Amino acid sequence: MKKIILYFIIIIPLFSDNIVEIDLSSLEWYVKDGFDERYILEPSLILPHSIKKYTPIILNEIYPSNEYTVLKHYTLYTTFQLTKEQLYKPLYLYLAWIGENWEIYLNGHSIHKEIYLRENKIQIFRTVLYEDILLNNRFLKEGKNELIIHIIGYTSPTEFFINDNVGLTFRSPYKIVSEEIREYYNFKYKLIPNILSIIYLCFGFYHLFLYFIKGDKHHYYFGLFCIMLFLYTDFFINEYIKNSAFVFKLKYPSQPLLIPLFLAYLENFILKKESLSKITKYILYTSIFLAVLFIIFPAYYFEMLLKIFYIFAIFYVSYSIYFLYKLYKIKNNIIYKIIIISVFGLIFSGIFDILDSIYFYTGVRLLKFAFLGFVFINIILILNDFIQIYEDHEKLTKKLKKQTESFFKFIPKEITDYLNKSQIEEIVIGDQKTHKGSILLFDIKNYTTLSEQLSTESTLSLLNYYFKIIDSIVQQHNGFILKFIGDAVIVLFLGSNHYNEVIEASNKILLHLKEEKEKFRIGIASGLITIAIVGDEHRLDISIMGDTYNRVQLLEFLNKFYNTNIILDEETYKNFTSKKNNYFFRYIDTILVSEKDHNNKYIKLYEFMFWDKNTNLIKRFLEIYNNAIEYYNNKNFNLSIQHFEQALEYINDPVCKIYIKRIQHYKNDINSWKPYTKISRNLKIKDII
Repeated sequence: MKKIILYFIIIIPLFSDNIVEIDLSSLEWYVKDGFDERYILEPSLILPHSIKKYTPIILNEIYPSNEYTVLKHYTLYTTFQLTKEQLYKPLYLYLAWIGENWEIYLNGHSIHKEIYLRENKIQIFRTVLYEDILLNNRFLKEGKNELIIHIIGYTSPTEFFINDNVGLTFRSPYKIVSEEIREYYNFKYKLIPNILSIIYLCFGFYHLFLYFIKGDKHHYYFGLFCIMLFLYTDFFINEYIKNSAFVFKLKYPSQPLLIPLFLAYLENFILKKESLSKITKYILYTSIFLAVLFIIFPAYYFEMLLKIFYIFAIFYVSYSIYFLYKLYKIKNNIIYKIIIISVFGLIFSGIFDILDSIYFYTGVRLLKFAFLGFVFINIILILNDFIQIYEDHEKLTKKLKKQTESFFKFIPKEITDYLNKSQIEEIVIGDQKTHKGSILLFDIKNYTTLSEQLSTESTLSLLNYYFKIIDSIVQQHNGFILKFIGDAVIVLFLGSNHYNEVIEASNKILLHLKEEKEKFRIGIASGLITIAIVGDEHRLDISIMGDTYNRVQLLEFLNKFYNTNIILDEETYKNFTSKKNNYFFRYIDTILVSEKDHNNKYIKLYEFMFWDKNTNLIKRFLEIYNNAIEYYNNKNFNLSIQHFEQALEYINDPVCKIYIKRIQHYKNDINSWKPYTKISRNLKIKDII
């Protein structure tokens, strides 16, 4: 009953009017042999000499080549329409299958790249199933949108077998979808198969455990069969191993081994044979030979080897049907007959899977579902006494997991680790810890004015758009979001490599939001960070305090006066060790923030300059700028102003203009010059200049 309720919770939102589902499979695709970078900005160049196709689009079938295993480039182009309302939603490009290397362009912008070439050879194969790609709403537009896919893959290894990994191999789903549809497809195509594959893996280890305990061979054969089925159906492997060639070297060899292992299981379990029949041994040895070929041959041979296996499978399946028919006739036990009937279902599901791989291209695989029925029959036979215990344990586990997940939505899991707490309930008021790390403070410019101009829904959509991107990026760099405060986000990096992680995360944020970089500010500070649990017995909250936090607030705010995006402190700048191209920093200013008992407190400001254009230009600019700063600090104002003005010829830089204005002031009153800028409590602009 609970599973039915869960199903309806996922399905009911699909009937809402707010969802977006644009079926790219029903649209015409223009397919062209070759690729030219001019196509990205001028898609009309694709249309001459192109071929109109609907999915599946198997490029080696459309453009057969007389050259074998040669790397070729192809272009796929289609258009889709969006309404104005749809532009405010998070949209995803959902791809049922795409390979072998590829890059996707949306309205002239690259949105996802999976091309890994070296010396005109693919180094990493990226053939993926059921991939969802978040579309940047800045690249979408009302009305017609243009989608271009640049696909790279190898031609067929022989004239007799097509390498159909190259292209959009399945019929569907290829769609532009909103969050609800994406979740439904992931539930349907990923979550359910993964749950099944975990069941098969557990069942396999369980039977191998029984074999080592009891020594019955049918447990051994059936355990290996379940593990091979796990490899055949599993999506986890594809999620975590980037090179799909390695994934296929695990998945493809498992297919030939399924039939002989299952035949061996039936012979030993039902017929009680200690040794395998000659035919089963022949099937097993040829299957092992085919599995070895999958392992040793390059990836572009996989489809050829798979079709060779299908030829052998005609004999395998024919013998299996004959063998099962004989078993059904000689066994009168109702349990055995039920098992045999369920095996017939497995065989016909396998036949459909083979035909689908060759002719139908729906991507539907029935064997993994048909085998579930067989697994349940065996579970009933073996574990009948433990079903109720399992259900009670499962309910309790899900309840605890749900409570834990709900708790961690408000207090990050990293906090329990940081406070050295093994359980959530161990956290109490007054818990605190001071640790060295880095803080990133993200804030939207002119948020108050912006929120007054937008509706509540649009404001929330904008905030969640930024927050989702930031959360995804910082997790990749061992950081976590501590708090959302209105339009601001406090992010902590507490790992041993926090200086590098915080800068690299900032760089990725700017890469994702470079079209909007004038709309937000970032401050970065490093040092001792104190996190404490505050509140009362009814309500807990996380508090962050200390000099590092105060400093990062100031740095983020100072972006406003220097007209910069990212300001960091001296500790972060000096300890950043990554040697990456296009990472540019510069000294901005030294500020005096307090004067207490002659113990002045100074902060040196540095800017992380995101630059994705001509690197020689920024390098030349920084060379001139740094000379200008040196002359300024030595009070050589004439040379300093000359260099600042020369730097402006390269980049229209507001910091240079601030220094020019200062120099003009100090020329008239050189005695008032100080090597720092005093900041008042009010943080007025006049205090900066």
